Amino acid sequence: MNRSDGYAYEEAKKNAFFQQLHVAALVQVIASYPKERAVDVKPLVKSLREGSYISQPPILRVPVMQLGSAAFPVRPVYEAGDCGLVVYLDQDSDNVLLSGAETEPQTENYHSAAYPVFCGLVQADAGAETYLEVSREGVTVHGKVNIKGELIVNGASIGGGET
Repeated sequence: MNRSDGYAYEEAKKNAFFQQLHVAALVQVIASYPKERAVDVKPLVKSLREGSYISQPPILRVPVMQLGSAAFPVRPVYEAGDCGLVVYLDQDSDNVLLSGAETEPQTENYHSAAYPVFCGLVQADAGAETYLEVSREGVTVHGKVNIKGELIVNGASIGGGET
């Protein structure tokens, strides 16, 4: 084996290794399961296989990351067509997601496509008419927002029934 053959072999080994390494992906929601807090997503960047770019298969029932804290979670509901980010966890996390406690992984795989978490919306302003803007100055509601339940502002109850 001459030097160029050895170099090509090492490059092929590195490329094969990196193709198995998953870190993050831009995706589009194709189905949403709000009660399960999960989404089905389609990767938006095609992968190179044998000289051609092909669409990647969908990733099903991806857990959705919540915002906030355990005492006050914010649970966004995503819709088909939303573009977002999936990150792949370093190791199998099924036990942690089920229990919320430190556990051993069920497998020894690292950076596998089997451990995704949907982290939320990633897109340029697509002309959304209704949204919340959170800053140091407070929360600004842009558009019309329907609030179900009781809203308490500075200790005063505003409304209080289902609409």
